[in-house]
Amino acid sequence: LEVPNFEGTREGSTEGHLEQIQANSDIPILSSVVEHEDKGSDISLWKLKESFRDLSTKLGLLGKKGPCVLGITSIMPGEGKTYTAINLGITFAESGKRTLIIDTDMRKPGLVKGMQQVAGKGLADYLQGDVSELNKIIHQHEELKNLEFIPTSIVKGNVHEFLSSPKLKELVASLKNKYDYIIIDTPAVGLVSDFLTLSDIVDVNLFVVRRNIAKKKFLEDLAEIASHGKDKQSFIIYNGALKEDYKYGYGDKYGLNQERKLVNESLSV
Repeated sequence: LEVPNFEGTREGSTEGHLEQIQANSDIPILSSVVEHEDKGSDISLWKLKESFRDLSTKLGLLGKKGPCVLGITSIMPGEGKTYTAINLGITFAESGKRTLIIDTDMRKPGLVKGMQQVAGKGLADYLQGDVSELNKIIHQHEELKNLEFIPTSIVKGNVHEFLSSPKLKELVASLKNKYDYIIIDTPAVGLVSDFLTLSDIVDVNLFVVRRNIAKKKFLEDLAEIASHGKDKQSFIIYNGALKEDYKYGYGDKYGLNQERKLVNESLSV
């Protein structure tokens, strides 16, 4: 892209990057996530938290009635899809929404690394028939009662066969009776097409595009992917917005130093 730094060259403004995305893609930008910092100040953490609140609020305004299944992916690894899935799940749960995150990346799982260590089974075990009880694969978040997750493990063999199986569709259909939001963390679609096999069970497609990694060609690829699900709503989440460009103007008025900050900072995004 012509705006500096979108492909990792020189520093450029978040506004400029967003304009370039809009100029090269018909997929609307739903929200921006502030750049992650390993050791951020209170104001940096607040801006990060607020960016996920903004994202969750906009998703809540889409007009979806009943439970909503969100499919989160990216073109390349490292754009922050798992990081986004986890923190969006945390934000929904903090607002009182019953939320479930499912890791469907059976080639390179990342959910457990980002959430917490678990002792037990996961999605791959369920789809392979090694376990049949849902309570054996659904794990409770350690701090949030409204947040649960289903991890997975690496599968050798035909991953597409598992992801396109009626068993997975039946699983998600049954879980929709229990949760307000089901977030599905999928493999990066630039490497594999697993995301497309999940299109029947996803209501809204969320494509994470990260500053310093994304390229113009990626936007063309996203358009091709989105075209396979014309009945689905598709949006871009811009990851890596510069914190100095992300301003609400009321951080000092709304409990900046008082609230608990459960934003997950452990993952590399």
